[in-house]
Amino acid sequence: MSSTPSISRVQVRGFRSIADCDVTLGPLTVIVGPNASGKSNFLDAIRFVVDALTDTPAQAITRRGGLAALLHHTPGAGTAESFEIKLTMNVPSAETSFFHLEIRAPHPDGDSFIVAREEVGIEGGPSFSRTMDLGVKLTRTDRLALPAIASLEMDAFPFGRILEQLTASWFYDLDPSVLREIDQDLRPTDVLGPRGEHLGQVLGALADEHPEAKETLDSALAALVENAVGIDRKLEGRYSTVQGRFITSGQRHFDPVITTFERESLSEGTLRAAGVLAALLQPRALSGEIPLIALEEPEKALYPSTLGGLYGTFVAAARRTQVIVTTQSSDLLDNESADLSHLVVVANTEGVSRIGPVGTEVRSLVDDKVMSVAELHRSGLMSPASESGDGR
Repeated sequence: MSSTPSISRVQVRGFRSIADCDVTLGPLTVIVGPNASGKSNFLDAIRFVVDALTDTPAQAITRRGGLAALLHHTPGAGTAESFEIKLTMNVPSAETSFFHLEIRAPHPDGDSFIVAREEVGIEGGPSFSRTMDLGVKLTRTDRLALPAIASLEMDAFPFGRILEQLTASWFYDLDPSVLREIDQDLRPTDVLGPRGEHLGQVLGALADEHPEAKETLDSALAALVENAVGIDRKLEGRYSTVQGRFITSGQRHFDPVITTFERESLSEGTLRAAGVLAALLQPRALSGEIPLIALEEPEKALYPSTLGGLYGTFVAAARRTQVIVTTQSSDLLDNESADLSHLVVVANTEGVSRIGPVGTEVRSLVDDKVMSVAELHRSGLMSPASESGDGR
């Protein structure tokens, strides 16, 4: 597995359900927690930075329902006046770099905001920072400073490389209806969209340019979906869509009869499995052009008995690109490759998320082979170290 994750540390304060957290990420990070614990909020803190840099802070805030929806609220303590997100990164030729953003509401109504702090640079090296007066409101078209200063890059100021690495990250919350649809975008692409757009085009690009990776995808799909053999691009006129191959009689290794099924007949589980695998194996992930791939609950609609096999795919993909996965499934962890060092645990108490590694007291149950990682999760004993007073 790669030893250099794109984002190695995430510090968040006052964002949604997260009052405060400081989390170390590895090449593979599996964020584990029950529904509504704050897993997605943690991932969205990273994505917020990417969206604010790609578009504008105002668009990123509006897309999430306004600033009031993002500021942390603690029962009895009220609502935070601002939120901060700091990402520490491993940028090629730029040593350990960081980007720090603070968004503040200048008025009690919360209808406007300011960028109270924007800082980017190399730890212990050159940096750029700006702060804004509390009376300054930003408009919908105001951009962050990093995209502007990135165009002025000099060797000693690798701002362009920092911006490029952040904005090249991809976040996936796959939608079966999107994975199934006919792709009417005639522009050729080999990148899977965030909800599964362009699945047919990605499968076609893999078949044409990376046949070994396409075989790997089909083999993994066969392990996840009963009687599946593979999934392929299908052209309908000038448009791309997908079709699946399944064994309809006989046995997989002896005289199988394979039938092609059109997109309308493919199950939600088949489509989601294909989308997860395509995200991890898409050509730009293979080449390292996508530094981070994040997947929201990839276990949805898949058979619990086969889910463990997906974990090995995460481990393999993390050798090429950083992988972050959110899950609430014990079955996904039921794999010999599952390791407590991959896990970040999220728990929620009275609306406040606590996030950290598995506590040392229960970690020994796995280290001493009393329980597997999956069994520890099923037992309900898995909690973040911060809850028991443990350190990292």
